[in-house]
Amino acid sequence: MGFAINCQERAIHIEERDGYDVEIVIDLDRSISQYVASSVKVSRRSEGSEVTAKVLRTVTVQEVIAEVALRDLVTIDESGLSEDTPPVSALEWLEDVKAGGLEALRAVELKPGEEADDTEVVGMIYTLAKLGNWPPLATVATYLGVSQSTATRMVARARKENRWFRDNWFRDG
Repeated sequence: MGFAINCQERAIHIEERDGYDVEIVIDLDRSISQYVASSVKVSRRSEGSEVTAKVLRTVTVQEVIAEVALRDLVTIDESGLSEDTPPVSALEWLEDVKAGGLEALRAVELKPGEEADDTEVVGMIYTLAKLGNWPPLATVATYLGVSQSTATRMVARARKENRWFRDNWFRDG
């Protein structure tokens, strides 16, 4: 198949909340192949409010990282499959996979001489889960509509075939 993962290096997520602002700087840490929070800043917006421990507990950094990374920072380019296919967000790609499940994955139109191979898509899902700080095995199971044990076997096969974190999957976006 012809997938590529396009990753932007950084995003600054700013969110206005009741009485305060949250700013999270999200960077791609290539040494661990995932997006991380480089800084988190919570500021009161006006007098009469303060940043308390209760306010800090409402800032769900990991959820923000996953959402921003997979919605805004990572795109999937399938132009190796079809030149008419524009890049899509990783989240959109995952939802398309989930909608079709394993049956759609195995019914992908192949080029002459190609064999159906779900290990590449399994590797892509695992890679995207890692980038977004999601649990990789559970993400594979969820998005392919299979049990955790089936996902574990699929990931083991994909791992044996070295189907994720391949240098040629990553392009600077």
